[in-house]
Amino acid sequence: MRMIERRELGMIDRANAEEVVYRTAVSAFTYYPGKEASDPGYVLDADVAWCSAPLIDLPAELLTEVRDTIRNLITDPLADRRGFIGTLNRLVQDAGGAG
Repeated sequence: MRMIERRELGMIDRANAEEVVYRTAVSAFTYYPGKEASDPGYVLDADVAWCSAPLIDLPAELLTEVRDTIRNLITDPLADRRGFIGTLNRLVQDAGGAG
């Protein structure tokens, strides 16, 4: 993901960030290669949309990047999640105004 710009800091609530991490973890844990073919009605894009729903107010470009990262985290069990969590943490607005 790209570097977060200063104007983007404090854009989301901590509870929303935690919800995105939780949803992404659930989706990644329950995903397996070929799931779309073997599980009628399953659509990866629906999982990505569900995971990113708490971030709907992010600018479109940033939301697209977050969704691309979520898609990778769901489908690649070896993907490094630390960068994603760090990005969400930088977007968090603490009560004191710092992320």
